Formats: sequence, C-alpha cells, structure tokens
Amino acid sequence: MRKRTYIPGHSMRKADVIHFFGSVGAVATALGITSQAVSLWPETVPLGRQFQLEKMTEGRLKADTPQPTGKRRTAQRA
Repeated sequence: MRKRTYIPGHSMRKADVIHFFGSVGAVATALGITSQAVSLWPETVPLGRQFQLEKMTEGRLKADTPQPTGKRRTAQRA
C-alpha cells in the first residue's frame, strides 16, 4: 500500500483509491469484491465503501462526511 495525503473537503475519488492500493485488482481484493465491481463505481466512491476503506487504511483514506438534509425523522406511533 502506498501512503497518500488526504485533502480535506474533497470526496474520496476512485482514482485516488486505485492509486493508494496500486491497482483495481488490489482494491477489489482488499474489499473482497470483483475488479469489475470496482470498475463500475462512479468517480466518487460509494459512501459505504468509503467507510470500509477509511477503516482498513487506518484513516489514510477518509470517508466523506454525510451532509444533513435538513429533514428530521419522527417516530411513528403504532
């Protein structure tokens, strides 16, 4: 694995993840998925995968912070 500097305020990009691990295949192996699945990611890594990658890289890759939608959920009464 290569060390890459995280730039605050930037989304985790697929290209940065591939660069960090060295190849699409290495990313796929680390996550236990196929290289085809990684190739189908959009430019910004899916949020669930971002959290996995942040944990497995011990914070060297950082997940995006979800932005609040402004809507509050209220409990449903039975």
